Amino acid sequence: MMKEKNQVIGFFLYFYSNKMAYKKLIYLLISYCCLSSQALTLNQMEINIINSKLKNNFSIQLTNQFCKYEDPGLDIDSDVADYLFFKKKCKCSINSGRYTDSSESKNFFYNCIQKK
Repeated sequence: MMKEKNQVIGFFLYFYSNKMAYKKLIYLLISYCCLSSQALTLNQMEINIINSKLKNNFSIQLTNQFCKYEDPGLDIDSDVADYLFFKKKCKCSINSGRYTDSSESKNFFYNCIQKK
């Protein structure tokens, strides 16, 4: 027990006394965050659920393109809560799915993107 406690204390003293070890630890944490961010994106099933509510093919293509890497934001399973965290292009592509005509959908999408 005492040996394990000394090893833990030695580990923290090593990081406390060695500035390069701090940098390595920070780089490891940053790279882990960057590499694990793919797990926070929408999966294909969630995109298919969104696509099933859209009324034209143009909106489905836009949603597949712009919503693929969106972060759902919350762990709860709520479409409205997820929608709050989406970026503008993804929101506009979902909203353009209300129209059955593709030309109306295109006009709505491009006007929505240009609004501030």
